Amino acid sequence: MSESESPASIPPVSWQASEDPPVVPLYPRRPLWHWALLSTAALLVLFSVLSSGATPASGNQQALGALVQTSHDLVPALTQTSLALDGEENALNRLLAKPAAERSVTEVIALSAGQRELGERQLSDLGDEVRRDPEALRDPTHRRRLYAFARDPELGARALGLLATAASSDGPDLVYAVWATTRKQNPVNEVAGQLLATEELRARASLPLALALSLAAIRDCEAARTLVGAAIDSGDRRSLRGLARLAQRTGCGQDGRADCFPCLRSGKDLSRALRAVATRRAPLP
Repeated sequence: MSESESPASIPPVSWQASEDPPVVPLYPRRPLWHWALLSTAALLVLFSVLSSGATPASGNQQALGALVQTSHDLVPALTQTSLALDGEENALNRLLAKPAAERSVTEVIALSAGQRELGERQLSDLGDEVRRDPEALRDPTHRRRLYAFARDPELGARALGLLATAASSDGPDLVYAVWATTRKQNPVNEVAGQLLATEELRARASLPLALALSLAAIRDCEAARTLVGAAIDSGDRRSLRGLARLAQRTGCGQDGRADCFPCLRSGKDLSRALRAVATRRAPLP
């Protein structure tokens, strides 16, 4: 098979997935902490006034001074926390620079929620750029950022969905990279595996990736022979695992000792394919 051949010419393979991938929300949820922060500020100001010892009859001026001073002290911290909660990058960096022991409970929560909020906005911006220009996935910086988002426990499913539906074959390549570099118990790994099983993603896959996916699941010996020939010309290191499976001479029959692919034992095509794909690196994230 030559480089010009299409992945569509590769024999289809049934790859069973345990369940459908989770639905990815189109729009991120906004945090609801702002009202809580404002309420906290109001209570703190009121407490400061009451604890100052001033009375309406004799200490109006003292009470007003306490109120103004408390407001001056509180507003900057409240504003920074509120901005951090909303994902404002500079505010988040200031909280990150603060020693962990000195952060308040509210600041810790704001930091966690704000980092997610910022990540969702950045991922949305990247998604918009990739949809406008599929070649953007060839940019090393964009690839690394999307790869990192796709491995994130909270944003991974959304990033993987973006990559799986990208017009460029670079998207499926990155989905495979996430699947190959995360543990099986990781939910991100499960979603990536389910996406790789879909015909929708496979139709967008590059020829080397389509070969790797087919070799990993092929059962028919003659179809396997066709794939081995294609791997000699077009396969990369992602096909090593599938080719190694074809080289095993046991695994079939009632006792599991029979050869599953006896038609591959004559000739040297399988050995040639193993050597050829080992010399071709897979695309890097």
